[in-house]
Amino acid sequence: MVNQEKTSADTAPKHPEVAQRLRCDILRGRFATGRLPGNRVLAESYGVHPITLRKAIRALVDEGLLVARPGRGTFLADPTRRLTGLIEVGVVVHDFFDLSHPYVCKLFRGLSEELCPPRGYMTQLTAIPAAEEWKPTRFARLRQMVDGGFLHALAVNARLSEEEMAALWEMGLPTVVIGRGYRASYPRVVQDNARAAEMVAERLGLWGARRPCFLGTIEMGRGASGEDGHVLDQVLRRLEREGLPVPPERIVLADHDDVDEAFGCREAMRLLHACPDADVLLASGTPLARGALRGLREARWDGVRLLGVTDDDPLEGQTALALPVTEIGRAAGRMLRRQIELHRSRAIETERVTMQWRE
Repeated sequence: MVNQEKTSADTAPKHPEVAQRLRCDILRGRFATGRLPGNRVLAESYGVHPITLRKAIRALVDEGLLVARPGRGTFLADPTRRLTGLIEVGVVVHDFFDLSHPYVCKLFRGLSEELCPPRGYMTQLTAIPAAEEWKPTRFARLRQMVDGGFLHALAVNARLSEEEMAALWEMGLPTVVIGRGYRASYPRVVQDNARAAEMVAERLGLWGARRPCFLGTIEMGRGASGEDGHVLDQVLRRLEREGLPVPPERIVLADHDDVDEAFGCREAMRLLHACPDADVLLASGTPLARGALRGLREARWDGVRLLGVTDDDPLEGQTALALPVTEIGRAAGRMLRRQIELHRSRAIETERVTMQWRE
């Protein structure tokens, strides 16, 4: 897979991430000579600054995996050591994410916490783009990695086609889907939209909202019902059921992949101009919520409270119902671990993660 890491000061991997990758490579037998390449060469191969690499090496020296010999280099403490519990997990992510994106970092952290020692496994996490241009070769590359013993489990956090998802499932790997969107049943981790809707309705009632407005993406109104409905659709149904004020208008925007903060700012202003007596703006999705906040501040739009539904990001002092992404990763890791420990049994199960208030 293509290494998508960036090397700028803001986005470069931190030394614990580099230590994890180096640890996996050691235990996978990459350094058969028993000696690591020079720091600059190794830093270039990992796409990181030499200082970051030195910190990672120091961490592995401290844990006894490496031995540093001044003037001679860095050596494996035990060149014959291998970890039979090495698990390499492919994580299919949206193409607008990369390995430095906060969402991906949190997702990887949760997966690692559930799969790494003391759980008994060592993980190597590989980001696999979901971009359309990868579609013709993605399955072949994954198949090659599986056949070569370089991929042992799969987590899918992107909307693939029904056909491609079915093909990935047929490979027989321990697999978990993060999110909804497929007709067939797979082991999956989802946000608990029913509980989220209940929490939003409670907050709107607490605020005494009389004219709430909804700002969401195309996922709204896709027809899913019950616990699988979009959180804003569920909020709407709950407000109607409890006799609370319902939005006079709600906007269904472009697909999630096409939404950014500027788009959210523009559409929030359009919505509020259409509903000038609105007292609460509920914006679902981090870019929309951030854009709505920017629009409210730039227009000095007083009298409207913002309630965001976000991906675990703070909303600069505003009330937000946030998805705990690290917990999503932990739940996915637990499901993969159960599949691995049950001899690759892939029972169809669902774990629901409850969203949390960020004030």
